Amino acid sequence: MSMAAGETRSTQRFANYRAAWLPVLPLVALVGAMLFSADPGVVALLLLATLVAIGVALLVALSPGVFIDGDRLGVPGREGRRRAPGGEVDLRRLTRVRSVSYQGGRVSGRGLALFRNQLLLEDSDGGQAMFWAWGWTPKAALQDALRRSVVSTRARMDPMSFWRLGFTKGEARISPLRRLL
Repeated sequence: MSMAAGETRSTQRFANYRAAWLPVLPLVALVGAMLFSADPGVVALLLLATLVAIGVALLVALSPGVFIDGDRLGVPGREGRRRAPGGEVDLRRLTRVRSVSYQGGRVSGRGLALFRNQLLLEDSDGGQAMFWAWGWTPKAALQDALRRSVVSTRARMDPMSFWRLGFTKGEARISPLRRLL
């Protein structure tokens, strides 16, 4: 994308600040259960839920931030690792958007939707960017930039990515075969 004289390119940065609020509800429920002398089994279950929520919040909050610089979307990550969170894609050449799960180097687009917590973007130059799909601030700006890119490049996507990017029924298409899988 060429820039006119005097035009400046701004970099948008997105972070996972909202993830810090994830453990609040189970923690409040735990304190309430302890104050009202609930059954010890209920207290133990709420304690377990609170610990899980704290763990997920830490994973999300410590994941790398996303930035959009002009037409490039980048995610800081480890250099030299092909299939790990991180990477960079050209939004003008986006070809595919998928919701995937990532487990220590293995990337999979199958399984329960709850466990497909990463977005994997691919462009026609072979660039890939993978990042956590939840909790971005500002969410609307990131969704808008990704939606515009998907529509303009007619990139393929799965139904979960369609939902995560906030598309309405008529804005983008998913193949009928993909809807069934």
